[in-house]
Amino acid sequence: MKILFIQPRLNFKKIRSTKGLNLIQAEQFYFLHLSMYHLASITPLEHEIKLIDERFESLKIDKTYNLVVITCSTPFAPRAYEIAEMFKKKNITVVLGGPHPSLMPKEAIAHADSVIVGEADITWPQLLKDFKNNELKRFYTNKKDVSLKKIRRHRVNIIDNYLMRTEASRGCPNCCNFCLVPVIHGDKQRLRPIDDVIKEIKQLKKKIINFDDPSVTTNLQYTKSLFKELKSLNKKFTCCGNVNVLSEDDELLKLAKEAGCIAWFVGFESFNKKTLNEAGKKTNIIEKYSNVVTKIHKHNMAVIGSFMFGFDSDTLDVFDKTLNAIYKLDLEAADFNILGVYPGTPLFDKLDKEKRIISKNWSDYNFGEAVFKPRNMAKQELEQETWRIAKDFFSLKNVIMRSIKSMKYGFYPFIFVTYKNLILRRFYYSWKYLY
Repeated sequence: MKILFIQPRLNFKKIRSTKGLNLIQAEQFYFLHLSMYHLASITPLEHEIKLIDERFESLKIDKTYNLVVITCSTPFAPRAYEIAEMFKKKNITVVLGGPHPSLMPKEAIAHADSVIVGEADITWPQLLKDFKNNELKRFYTNKKDVSLKKIRRHRVNIIDNYLMRTEASRGCPNCCNFCLVPVIHGDKQRLRPIDDVIKEIKQLKKKIINFDDPSVTTNLQYTKSLFKELKSLNKKFTCCGNVNVLSEDDELLKLAKEAGCIAWFVGFESFNKKTLNEAGKKTNIIEKYSNVVTKIHKHNMAVIGSFMFGFDSDTLDVFDKTLNAIYKLDLEAADFNILGVYPGTPLFDKLDKEKRIISKNWSDYNFGEAVFKPRNMAKQELEQETWRIAKDFFSLKNVIMRSIKSMKYGFYPFIFVTYKNLILRRFYYSWKYLY
């Protein structure tokens, strides 16, 4: 059977996306579009597969496929539905999956023959059997969290663009109220056997990989054992961690560096305690932010911070206060996001109940536009001020200075920091055209 997997591009309002901007959106939304690659990796070898990522190549409506599988997160959903309709008109069976169809299955089924709801490790092989026997069901829903001990990836190195990623765990017990991870993968961390992770990474052809785990600092015994095993592979990697652990555990940072870590992604989100409480960000202690960065730098690794704006406790002075505090932290890069409000999260439900959701055009859910009414500022002020400080942080002078300073951490951190700054600079400067 011939199966086509598709990752849609974003539908921009004002211009048709160029190849350069597609690369930017691939970088900015990497954690939201892993479904296609995972489904392809667990597809039995008896099937012939092809992957098309619209951010890197053009899509042609080819009638030679038996099955078309389209995966998407919320901002990519409109384009996913558009593609689905085009293939259905050619009488080709279409399956939708990924975060958004899992959250909105009744909406998704209007555009597809079948919808995969939730994790697909068990339901995807069953769907293939049913399709072969002409018994395809409208919905395939996983009833309980999948044991990661049972995952069998039949294919590796299926990604031929710059992305190379893996996972050691799923789920997150922290349950920040804006986050999709507990909604999609549950509020308990599930761990893959370390031998399975190591075996997979050994087979990956590229030098630098990213761990897509929400945090590798949740189960320290597991992570330290994993890092010890990684040391012999001579790979470089990036990963996510939480403030409360990174500020205290020097052994973890030492092992991370020895294992090949070049950068940590840290969701600082805010310098306001009220905001952190509002977000349910229990792992963040503002007084320890500086200590986190200092310790990571001491071990010659970079720090990429994430910040969000638009919480109910945010007032207009939050932008300059945050920017000044970020400069003092001496981060290698930072994400400046308008508060992401995704269907299925506690935050979305709260704002929807308060009648503060002002758009359900899913293309708007892109971190660059406000889809809700902020409490203490206008929608336009939230958008413009976020853009203003992002442009300040990513001025050409600042980008060059951060790149030069990162040289002291070594070749790979320098390459990564330079790349990250250049692509984020282009992303934020492109807001003028995109939004």
